[in-house]
Parts: sequence; C-alpha cells; structure tokens
Amino acid sequence: MRRRGFLKSGMAFAGAMGAGAPVLGAPADPELRIGLIADTHLLLPPDIAGRRKLEEALYRFDAEKVDAVLVAGDLTDFGLVPELKVFADTWYGVFPGDRRSDGVHVEKLFIYGDHDTGGYIHERIRNVAGYPASKDEIRKSVIPFGDRGQIWKDLFHEDWAPVVRKTVKGYDFVLVHHAQGEPDNKWGSRAPALKRFYDGFRPDTSRPFFHVQHRVCANTAILPGNFIYDNGESTGILSRFRNCFAICGHAHTCFSSDRVLWQGPFTLLELPSLSYVYDFAGRENGRMSKAQTDSGYVPQMDIYPFWRVRQGMIADVYGDRIVVSRIDFESPAKGRFGPDWIIPLPLGEERPFAPDAMAAGSPVPQFPAGAKVNVSTGKGRNRKGEIVEQVTVSFPTVLASALGPRAFDYEVTAEGENGEKVVKRVYSQMFWRAECAEPEMAKCIFAKAELPKGNVRFSVCPANSFGKAGRKIV
Repeated sequence: MRRRGFLKSGMAFAGAMGAGAPVLGAPADPELRIGLIADTHLLLPPDIAGRRKLEEALYRFDAEKVDAVLVAGDLTDFGLVPELKVFADTWYGVFPGDRRSDGVHVEKLFIYGDHDTGGYIHERIRNVAGYPASKDEIRKSVIPFGDRGQIWKDLFHEDWAPVVRKTVKGYDFVLVHHAQGEPDNKWGSRAPALKRFYDGFRPDTSRPFFHVQHRVCANTAILPGNFIYDNGESTGILSRFRNCFAICGHAHTCFSSDRVLWQGPFTLLELPSLSYVYDFAGRENGRMSKAQTDSGYVPQMDIYPFWRVRQGMIADVYGDRIVVSRIDFESPAKGRFGPDWIIPLPLGEERPFAPDAMAAGSPVPQFPAGAKVNVSTGKGRNRKGEIVEQVTVSFPTVLASALGPRAFDYEVTAEGENGEKVVKRVYSQMFWRAECAEPEMAKCIFAKAELPKGNVRFSVCPANSFGKAGRKIV
C-alpha cells in the first residue's frame, strides 16, 4: 500500500483508535528506540521514593531494549549536586558503563532544567533537618553557583556545553540545556546559544532530527498554564526546519491529552512528568480555574493524587513513521496508557497532528449502548472538609473501543424544570493511569444546595481533549 493510502487507512489517528499501530515488541524492529521521561525532580538523598520511580522507568527501558534514554530536564528539585548525584547513581545502577543488561550501549540524552540551574528554589532547603543552614554553605552545593560543566562531567563522565549535538544510529539530537541567570535572561526564557548553533547546523533533510529543551516552545502545544512556555525564540528558529521533532518537558501535562503532540512548521511533543502532573483547570476533581477560586467556589470532590503519577513514553522511529507509546509505570501490568500515536515521515509532508486537523478529525468517545446515569443522595465532605448534602451522579467509564477513543473528561449537566442548568466537568477516577487501572464507573458530585429547585434531570456527555462530545446519556 502506498504511504498516502496507508495514512488514510486510519494509522495517523491510531492515538484514538489504534488502527494499524505496531505494538512494542512487534516483529518489525524500529531503526531507533528512545525511552522518554522528564521532570524526575529528585530530592535530597536518599529520596527513596523518587529513586524508585526513576529505577522503575529505567528498568522498563532496559527491558524494551532502547537505544537511548532522553530526560528533558529538571533532574533535581532544589538544584543541588547531591540530588544530581542520586540521579547519576541510579542511572549507573541500571546501566553500568552506559550499557544495557545485554551489553549494548545506551546513549544518555539528558539536559538541565530550570529546577537544576535556576537557583531560585534552593533557599527552601534551609528548613530541611540536617542540611547546612547558612546561605554560604548552601551555595557550595547548588548547581547554579558552581561550575555546571564540571559538575556534569564529574557525575555523567562526558563533556558539557550549553548546546550539545549527539548522533544515535544515524539520527541527530540537539540537546539544549536550560540557561538562566544571565543579565538579559533572569528567568531563563531564552537560550542564548540556540541561534548561534542553528545558524551553523545543516541537518540531514532525508530524516528527522530531534531538538530537546526543557521549557516548551511558545505558540505550539496547548498545555495547562502560560508559565511553561519560553519567549518564542526557539519557535522562530525551529520553524526553519520542517524535519525537526522537538521534545520538551517542564509542563507536567498528563498524557491523557492529545494536545501534548503538535504539528506546525515543525513537530513538537511535550513529555509528561515522572514525578507529578498538572491537569487542565475547571474539573470538579482537578484544579480549579482562577475565576472559580476568586468566586469562592468549593469543589465537592477531592483532587486526584497528582503526586503519584509515573508517566513516560517510548518513541520508535521507522523509515516511514514515528510511533509514540505512552507508558504508565505505575500500572501493575506496566501497561501502555492507550493506543499509540503514529506520526508519518517525512515530517511536514502531512500533518495529521496539526491543531485544526486534530480538532476537526479526532474521533469522539462514546458510551456503550444501554449506558445510563445513576443518581444517589447523602451527606459527604466537600474539598474544604465541610459536611454537606450531596448528590452523586455515576456513569460508566468510557474506555477505547470500536465505538471511539477513551474519554478525556465528561460534561455533567443538572437541568431543572424551569430550564435552569448547572454544568460541571469531571475526569474519570483514574484518568491519569493506564486503562487497566480504571474502575467500571465514573462519578461527579454536586452539592444539593447548588442544584436547581424541584425535579432535576441529569445527563452526561463524554468528550475528547479537544472538547468534542459524544452522545449524551440520561
């Protein structure tokens, strides 16, 4: 089948339906396999929990026989050398001598993030028991106040530069370390060495190259919050290279959102965190929007345990496509989050993950036939801990099937006899985990006092991450 027909068969949207997507371990071996994580945020030693998360991810990558492991910044939380040493020791504990358990070399593709080199968080460690309390003593072990190149070389046994070019199995990687603290770059919105590097860069245009930076390139993927973007300088530079595949961290966006993958003049993927995630505001069991907070709104549901997240990805590069698999390291089955994303090559010739194409053509989740809403009443605690009369609306969790993709979230409407409506959005109970972890039922809780008076009719619509809704049930 010709490549164009291959894409039209549904492969490009395998992130929603899984059509034609090769699974990990399939007979056709990729030309390159990359393990992808970001924002490990390791704390002061021993940080047993953080180290265990990192070990778990690295052992998974070893089992999958990756050729390289890419970590898109924020290796540490306070930017301390002892924290970075925990990262390095964990790496070499799994990959001694940079080799997998089968003896094959695995390439390190690591960069500093703003937590590593920002120098604006370390002051908090004065309150940590047993750590030097004086500012001068703290500065001795803080990466931004030391020789960051020598620190890197001591721990990772390789030379360091603000921008590093590496080649893995014929594919170029441009690693851009987070810069911050220069007189014209106080908050790290710029990468001063970026333009200088790319002015002299001549990539092989017959295959993709990978650009790695910590903050997300401005005006690309739609993510929760504006603080996560750079000043746009990188977007302008990378727009000259349609074969560029940019990979960023920093935003901690849950990979349940298809919006972390973006195609414009170049392609960009925002990696989830191995430490904790941010969700899109305004969900009853998620973060609230500023408008809701300012109005004094009190959610009736607790926020999901965002600090327990262990997310990453694996990218397989073939001659005609890149396959991105989302990995939930926490799931007992070590399962994939859902069907893979399939990105056609050469990059830029077709852009199935361009925002307009995704918004218009992305499949819609659907409840199975016969699904109904169940309603119960009783007393419960809201997020402030107050005991109030509540109404719980429960409904089947929508997972990927022949009917459509897994639901990103749900719109739950309470409509009174006079047409008055109260509308809430809610995530499923385990939206941040692999499908195998989801319970059969999802729910949304209302305070009885916020509902319309008289008889109330409840309805629920499942939606994808672009807000397109499936059929409602009542």
